[in-house]
Parts: sequence; structure tokens; C-alpha cells
Amino acid sequence: MYGFLLGCQSKPSASDGLRTSDISLPSGYQPPPLIALTRIGVNSKPELSHDGSKMVFLSSLRPAHENTQAYLLEIDAKKEKRITFQDGQVASVVFSPDDSHVIYSSSTDEIKEDSLFIKESLMRIAGAEEENPKPNDSKLFWKDQPLELYSSFLNGTRIERLTRSPQYDSDPNVHPKGKKIAFASARGGQIDLHLVSNTGTYLKSITKSPTVEAEPRFSPDGSQMVWVEYEPSMKESQIVLANQDGEVIQKLTSAPYIHWNPHWLPDGKSLLISSNREKKGGFEIFRLMISNGCLERLTWHSANDTEPTVSPDGATLYFTSDRAGQKQVYKTSIQPAEKCK
Repeated sequence: MYGFLLGCQSKPSASDGLRTSDISLPSGYQPPPLIALTRIGVNSKPELSHDGSKMVFLSSLRPAHENTQAYLLEIDAKKEKRITFQDGQVASVVFSPDDSHVIYSSSTDEIKEDSLFIKESLMRIAGAEEENPKPNDSKLFWKDQPLELYSSFLNGTRIERLTRSPQYDSDPNVHPKGKKIAFASARGGQIDLHLVSNTGTYLKSITKSPTVEAEPRFSPDGSQMVWVEYEPSMKESQIVLANQDGEVIQKLTSAPYIHWNPHWLPDGKSLLISSNREKKGGFEIFRLMISNGCLERLTWHSANDTEPTVSPDGATLYFTSDRAGQKQVYKTSIQPAEKCK
């Protein structure tokens, strides 16, 4: 069922918790107006359709459900509808190149197929101690998430399961020609990048590394891709540029910070990323020029601004922020304080 998003406005007030900025800005710079696109529950990971008319995102802690599900928003009409009805959690969702399908990751089947996961979950519910508890390690946390890839129509029908591998299969991104999907998987014992066909036939691995690689993203013309490569400590990560087969060209970032959430701009010459390089303990969104590594900061706030995506004309930024107290999706114009030269 469709529902109207109430209260969206072009000039949020400070009392909403939606102030554009509450930190020191560059001299003479005024960030563009900000619009909240979601308000109900906790919302994140926006992805736009290729024609720019729709947005999919993840939502949890709603009156109808607590677990994370995928929603579809008609941007101009401000109408949203739920498009997944899973027993488990939905962890990511993107559009197919023709905008007729969504591809997403979900734990709905694997949580029922993994006997060890069921046993451990029941023990946690009962408050029992595990005999051999696993270390509290972020890499293990990722690897143990029982996620598989699925596709469905935009109304949630005709669900097709695309992967059948224990543990983590997530972060899907579809090649512009629509025949293959890059994703992150723990099927080799470590989180690496892999390719599967749009019908679910496994194709090949892209990376084989002792480090964690995630968030693969094909360029608009499909000739290149980027991904996030984490250092063993998981406290640093860099954006890697490669050709479409995964042959590394170069690292686009180098500073000892987290650089993640890469998203290509339509020009194929620059990326949106989020990073904590200029704000201790928090993230902002930047535009990264591929030719020279120049960075333009696009958001200025004491909150965390992450998960950027962009309109087809490259002018409007959509992103996730907790500036209102919990994660919501916002949009604003792309207007850096200083442009790369």
C-alpha cells in the first residue's frame, strides 16, 4: 500500500534537528537547502532508479515491522511502498539497469537453512552462554551474516533467489548491460568480490585477498569498477579503481582514514564517497576526482553523513544522515565550498 510522506519541506528549521550545518563553515560558504525524504522509522542506503524518478531504500523500526525491509519511493509524488516482506533482514537493494527489477540481499532463507545459526540464536534468546563464543571481531561479524542475493519486480512479486552459499552474500551492483552482478561474499572464507549472472549462475571471483573487499560499483559505461579495500585492522579503507574484470589500476585514496560508500557520478570521471578524513569520530560526503584524487567536501555537519547517491543529471545528492537523531534519507544540491582545479 502506498503512503504519503508527511512533513517534507524545503527549508527545515533548527527545531526539527535538520539544520544544514552546526559546525564551522568555510568563509563565505552557505550549504544548499536540505530536504528530508523519510521520517518514519530508521531509513538508510538510498539508491536511485536510472531515470531518477524512484528511490529504493532500507527501513526498520516501523509500526508494521522492526526488521529491515526494502521500500520504494516515487520521488516527485512523495509516495512510498514496502516492496519486501521477508522473515529475516534485508541488507541492501539496487535497481536493475532497466529499472524493472530490484536486486537485494536478505537473510530470509539462510537463517532457516543454517542449523548452527539457529542454535546460536536460540541460545542467545534463552540467555545461555555459548561453549566457544566467537571473538567480537568486525570481520567475523560480516562473514557470519546469513545473507543471499535475490531479485524481484518493483511490486515485490516474482522473487528469484540468485545465490546459495553459506554466510555472507551482499553488496550487489549490476553491470550496465544487465548480464552480471558484482557482489561481496564470504564463500572463500574471507570477504572478497565475486560475479554472478543475472539468472544466478556463478561466474568467477574478482578478488582473492586476505583483506576485506566490499561495495563493488561498475562505472556508468561498464568499462571500470571501484570497490572498498579495508586494512587488516578494519580501521582504514581505501577506494580501489579497476577494470571491469577486476584488474587493479590504482588506489584512488591513501590517507589513513575510512573511505567507503563509493558511487559513480554520471560523467564517469568522479565518485561520491563518504570519509572521516576531516572530522574525528564522524563522516562527511566528498566528490572524488579520478584523474588526480582531488576531493571536494559536500556536507558539513556534526552528524554522520554517509551512503551517497546522485540524480541522473549529476546535480542532486541523496544520502543517509543521523542529524535528526536517527538515520534518515535526505537530498540536497551538489555545491562544494571549493571546486577542484
